[in-house]
Amino acid sequence: MYARAFGFAGARVAVASLVLPAEDAAVAAEIHAGVHHGIPFEHVCGKAGRPRSFWRRRLRKVAQVARMWRLVARATSGPGCGAVLIYSASWTWIALLTVITRFHGGVALLDLCELPRPRELRGLRAALYRLGERLFPRLPLDGVVVISSYLEEYVARGPRHTPTLRVPVMVDADAFGASSAPSPSAVPRRIVYCGALGKYEEVQRAIRAFAAVAAGEPDVELVLVGSGPDHRLEQAQELARAIGVESRVRFAGDTAREDLPAVFESAEVFVLPRPASLVAAAGLPNKLGEYLAAGRPVIVNANGDIPRYLRDGVDAHVVDPDDEDAFVERLRSVLADRAAAAAMGVRGRAVAAREFDYRVHAPRLLEFVERLWAERRRRGGQ
Repeated sequence: MYARAFGFAGARVAVASLVLPAEDAAVAAEIHAGVHHGIPFEHVCGKAGRPRSFWRRRLRKVAQVARMWRLVARATSGPGCGAVLIYSASWTWIALLTVITRFHGGVALLDLCELPRPRELRGLRAALYRLGERLFPRLPLDGVVVISSYLEEYVARGPRHTPTLRVPVMVDADAFGASSAPSPSAVPRRIVYCGALGKYEEVQRAIRAFAAVAAGEPDVELVLVGSGPDHRLEQAQELARAIGVESRVRFAGDTAREDLPAVFESAEVFVLPRPASLVAAAGLPNKLGEYLAAGRPVIVNANGDIPRYLRDGVDAHVVDPDDEDAFVERLRSVLADRAAAAAMGVRGRAVAAREFDYRVHAPRLLEFVERLWAERRRRGGQ
């Protein structure tokens, strides 16, 4: 979405993906370069398919670095502002691209959309990640685009002054449209949760909330859109079976991004039951913007900056993350009063268009980059 925002603001944009294509041999003909929404992209490995050999993958990494060097040199050459926005969770890539960009005289920016943490890494990889986390505040970045006020403060506490721009989740509100609510005669009525099944606490809460209202709403089903590790899928299926709603919980699996609007159109209400945590306080879920853009009522927990954008009971139901009973009551009220739910969906969509549409943030992003570029020139950096 960054690329589309910069393009909308009038910048010349290209996307370089650091992700190696899938290992499956069936993707040998996978497209590794092309144009999407008018924006050129490429996998910097330069080839489709993923090498099976460990050493061949390491050589592919070296080739990636060399390719990125050339792409950055091209992007930062000539008159005008040249910038690289780094969107990666790998400290190695963040450090490399920062150094390469600064070497070529470009503006080095980092997207920070979640609190840096080692996740489920173990052993040496976890140790290297923690080392990168310590080094991050000292990287010579020109600026950081943060998703929340928490991360804004996190960067400000660092040992060096790094300018920040707070940009919340960005969506293409027009892609989801303003479709009418599902027909009152539509069966089944759908409660939809979209996200990685690896976020098991959210999935658990969604299933439990659905189970609490299921007996009184026999025509309602819960649709879980997304995938995750096999053991998490099995746990979720076992939970649904144990509380007697297995036949009414549908695991839809992965859905292509271009197919999401159609899936969302069939929803009557979206749920985002995220428990309180440091990660939740620092983040802002992308799916929240998409839920709202779909024009359906949303029930979400009041983590982080969410109450900054949404008025409880007006634009969405914003519930204390420690109160699962209150979440259930809001879900029950949405299912019981379709007219009020539809009106809330309209107001929520207006928030998505006003606060989260990429076109709203396009001029802010370009102005931020140009300001950093001017500051570099003033200091004699270019």
